[in-house]
Amino acid sequence: ATIARYSMWKDAETHETVRVIGSEMLERNGNRTDCWKIDCGPFAIPGYRAYRWVEKESGIILQGALLGKKDEPEYWSFSTIR
Repeated sequence: ATIARYSMWKDAETHETVRVIGSEMLERNGNRTDCWKIDCGPFAIPGYRAYRWVEKESGIILQGALLGKKDEPEYWSFSTIR
């Protein structure tokens, strides 16, 4: 799918191609939330890919990750909204 997003570097809306690769349950504050796992493709760091977990009901991004090769550091972000 192609989705609209805001680029702070361009100060404008841009579009990015993403792919739904699965469905996962995340736990937030003791509650389980059904999410889409999204592959956002290669990231600016060579060898890394970006992933997001989007709550199915609201469309809010609850979690993000930048994952590289097996021995590379992982970078995670978590929403405090839910």
